Amino acid sequence: MKSLFRLFIFIFIFQTQLSFSCLNGETLELKNGVLLYQDSEYKDIPKGHDFYKQNFDAIIKDLRKLYKETKDIDYLSDVGVVLILQKKYNEAIKLYNQIEKTHPNRYSTASNIGTIYELTGDNVNALKWIEKSIKLNFNSHKASEWIHVNILKAKVNDLIFSSQNIINTDFSFESFPKTDLKKDNLKSLRSQIYFQLNERISFIKGKDKSIAVLLFDLANIDYLLGEKSSQYKELYKMAIDYGFDKKFVEDRLKA
Repeated sequence: MKSLFRLFIFIFIFQTQLSFSCLNGETLELKNGVLLYQDSEYKDIPKGHDFYKQNFDAIIKDLRKLYKETKDIDYLSDVGVVLILQKKYNEAIKLYNQIEKTHPNRYSTASNIGTIYELTGDNVNALKWIEKSIKLNFNSHKASEWIHVNILKAKVNDLIFSSQNIINTDFSFESFPKTDLKKDNLKSLRSQIYFQLNERISFIKGKDKSIAVLLFDLANIDYLLGEKSSQYKELYKMAIDYGFDKKFVEDRLKA
């Protein structure tokens, strides 16, 4: 079952705080076999996805044809995905509302509706539908969507983008990172942060506070896990590029 949170969108709204979907793997193809992207190998540094250019009108035509022939709702759901990629939000929300009526409680529908609301700036309804999508499929996106929910909650409640607010913990603001988390918990958290970052970095190249915090925390985890210094140093520098406090990061790197 595909969803927009497994596909890509390149929408730029609301200054530097972008809304976007979450992808779900190193490659992704639609129900009709169209390949949307295939990732390059960047090891443990999140660099985003490499997308292929597509003729979206032709894809929609083919998906509608296949849906008419098979009545497979996944084809119709993918039509909504492409409509969102074309920024045809009204058409997309209408389509997904119809799917929700005829095929209720599909994970893909909930996540896609949540994405549309987020893209149009309605973070309250976006949060409602993304939370519903998690209830329908908690393990989607390597069980990392709770981070997405925390980012939406920060927006809705006008909270600062801090480690505590986004990943429910921090690694101290002393000279060196510190934590009470066990190694296995750190590895699991790293995987989830990496997944969320790889989606966001696919589309956001400018300053973004949520990305800056996540990159900073990913670097802290790599330091605590004993990864090679070149890796966590690159992540710290990426955090600065996305807007994390430069002096603090430089002081930590010197330490």
